[in-house]
Amino acid sequence: MEQSFYCSKCNYELKDLTPSLSGFYSDLLLWWEEFRNTFSDINYAQRIIWNNKDIRIDNRSVFYELYNENGIVYVCDLLLEFDNKQSHDFYKQKGLKADFLTWTALRLSVPKELRPCELSPEVDLLDFKHNNIQFDVYKAKCKHFYMYKLLITAKAKLPNMSKKLISHFDISNFLEEIYPLPPQTVASKTYIWSFQYRVLN
Repeated sequence: MEQSFYCSKCNYELKDLTPSLSGFYSDLLLWWEEFRNTFSDINYAQRIIWNNKDIRIDNRSVFYELYNENGIVYVCDLLLEFDNKQSHDFYKQKGLKADFLTWTALRLSVPKELRPCELSPEVDLLDFKHNNIQFDVYKAKCKHFYMYKLLITAKAKLPNMSKKLISHFDISNFLEEIYPLPPQTVASKTYIWSFQYRVLN
């Protein structure tokens, strides 16, 4: 399995990925990293060993194809609850031909904060939850307003005029609901629509 398989799933540092990607694909990976890290309630990507910017040997993230082929993918697969020899012997009995020092170095490179690892086998690392709502990456398209809503939540802010509205009217609890209302749904006269546009802007 190629190293590039984990690009969209792992906790990568773009400069660590080889071979170097073109500008377009680099931008996509940068965007995906920012999007996922901003909106996911739990960052499952941190639990993947390979290409993980937090798991480094000689100041580089690692990818051991032989380990990956033997089902060692997540931090919990390193059996950190056992010592180095016990865990190495376990995989040796399963047919993994791995150097003991390489195995030990990989286990020791896992930061303490990543060591407690509980990952459900049902978790799809390309999906994530935002405010307990499942975001399905496979079905989402750019035109979906749900995705657009996620993107603007970190950028959108109420205008300065909203402070004046709050001071004059008791609408502080409803302001975020008022702004998105299309004028034609709250009034029947066109001049009232125009007035609402002026208030909102």
